[in-house]
Order: sequence, then structure tokens, then C-alpha cells
Amino acid sequence: MQCPGCKTEVDDKATGCPTCGARRGYFMDRRGRVGGKLKVWGGIAAVLIIGIGVFIAPMLYTWPINDTVIWLLGIFVFVMLLAAAQFIFYLVRGRVWYPPEGWQG
Repeated sequence: MQCPGCKTEVDDKATGCPTCGARRGYFMDRRGRVGGKLKVWGGIAAVLIIGIGVFIAPMLYTWPINDTVIWLLGIFVFVMLLAAAQFIFYLVRGRVWYPPEGWQG
């Protein structure tokens, strides 16, 4: 495989280019850190745990469940599904190259 930045041959399992510093991962956060598969699975697990907790919490307390609570839970679950879909997209897409910091391509 070739690095898209400097065209150096790198190993298929490499997480970065030793020549130019380009990095390869599933996503890049706002601080410029590239996330691996473990972080993606951790994100999916966090979304599922929070989503399940939202459904269990009303059962543990004797909340009066009315239409407003059901709508709020529905909106929250929809947002959680969107977040999970983003992490699943990262897994399906696979690893991509991210340019090194300060790279002018």
C-alpha cells in the first residue's frame, strides 16, 4: 500500500507513514488524534449502555409515564441510534488515511 501523502510504500497493517507522518485510523477527533477499532467499539458500547439505562430508569422509579415522557424517551433513543450509526459507519468504512499536522496537500 502507498501513503497518499508522500507515495512511500508502507505495510498494510501500519497505522502511519514513517516518512511523512500521515496516520491511518477509523476517525480523527477534534484534537487530531486518530482512533482505532477499540475506540469505535467503546463508543458503540457507551451508546448502548446509555440507551438501555434510559429505558430502565423509569422502571426503577415510580415516574408517572405520560405522553411527554414517552416523546422525550423517543427523541433520546433516536439521537442514540444516530450516534451508534456513526460508529458503525466507521467500522464499515474501515481505516482511512489522515494527513500529518501542518500538511499542505
